[in-house]
Amino acid sequence: MWKKAATFLLTFCVFAMAMAQGPEDADFSATADTTKNAAADSSTIIASLLVTSPDRTAWGVCGHAALRLQSPENDLDWVFSYEVPKPENQLYLFLSGTLQETLVAVPTAAYMEPCRQKDRTLTEYILNLPHPTKQRLWMIVDKQLERGIERPYDYINHGCAREVIYLVEQALTTGAIQYGELPQELQCRRRDIFSHSISESKWWRSLWSFVFGETDDRHLSTEDRLMIPAHLAQAWSQAQVADSTGHLQPLMTGETNVLVKGNYHPRNGWLTPELVFTLLLIIVAVITAMDIRALRSFGSLKSLGSLGPGKGWSSLLIDVVLVALQTLPGLFLTYLLFFSRLVATDWNWLYVIFNPLPLLLLCIDWLKHFTHTTWAKIYLCYAVILTLFIVGGIALSALTSVIQTIQPIEYLMALAFLMRCIYKCGLHRSLHDIQNTKNTQNINKRNPKQTN
Repeated sequence: MWKKAATFLLTFCVFAMAMAQGPEDADFSATADTTKNAAADSSTIIASLLVTSPDRTAWGVCGHAALRLQSPENDLDWVFSYEVPKPENQLYLFLSGTLQETLVAVPTAAYMEPCRQKDRTLTEYILNLPHPTKQRLWMIVDKQLERGIERPYDYINHGCAREVIYLVEQALTTGAIQYGELPQELQCRRRDIFSHSISESKWWRSLWSFVFGETDDRHLSTEDRLMIPAHLAQAWSQAQVADSTGHLQPLMTGETNVLVKGNYHPRNGWLTPELVFTLLLIIVAVITAMDIRALRSFGSLKSLGSLGPGKGWSSLLIDVVLVALQTLPGLFLTYLLFFSRLVATDWNWLYVIFNPLPLLLLCIDWLKHFTHTTWAKIYLCYAVILTLFIVGGIALSALTSVIQTIQPIEYLMALAFLMRCIYKCGLHRSLHDIQNTKNTQNINKRNPKQTN
């Protein structure tokens, strides 16, 4: 379990590819010849939606969606999938919002093989499209393959599920897809849709919630809500499309085939984010209590240099850990908010406590030392901000949906920061008083007559 937690922390940013690709380990970069003329002239074309179940990798945590087109009389069987070649090597492009995806064609047998290797389930849903629509669909994907068109990739507006919808809508000439009523879990904001879809993986869910901004997008179209492959299959099973005569018919035939039966299911171990940060809060509370006890016991600057057990190593270590937990995510959020063009990285309430301010203050203090009084005021001010963040966040979350970004682990971290800030404020005030007392004593020693 500790190994899983360490791996998660080391791959902090890689999660950003979470909604990207399908059988990632296969080499699908080469454009395939799908013999478009034979397909276009075929009297029998079978079109289907393929949905791959999630896996344990960051970029496969939500699964994958693709189209399968078959022409039995011409012995053609291809999967058309939007892919990003080796997404784990293109993290910077993704975070900057400039990553591109392209449509590739893969023989179905080759597409299935990585699913078997990854123990992922591959399910096929047969589409009930008019024959002319399926012909146009095949010609559209062939034309994209010929041109090698690249499209911007992001996990919201341009992902695998959204691109499959776009291809089918392009092929339709009898009207748009008529959707039924979406389930309740899809009638919320996109950040919540993603959060619910990866609920079986609490570490990725917590990290995803940390990054997603506070954009209020509850009034989106149905298509814009279908970002998760499993949700797309669910919505299309209730959708309708007009035939050549204008009559509505189900978009899916109801026939479902499990092409690959996988046994992998995401599971949460006992080492959950809530447990880890609860333990961190307890450790901070214990060390802070020991530091306060030591502060009350000693009365000189020399003694104050050895606060806590082991000459202050525990106090120093926990402070370094907390500064790192605040500053590193803060730098990441700063980049997403002010420099990245990535979708859904708008204002994030977590930026109030996770920001580069501690690093900036430490740099200023290194150039020109702050007095103890100044540090006491800084810690006091930040303690007030943390208190308002915690109390206000809980209150607003209970009354409205304005602040739903904050998760329990963020409150736990804010409490840990608050605890140390209150202690540090008292510490610097005590150091200031002791310094004044020592200065007064030194003056009295030099000028005993004035004292008398």
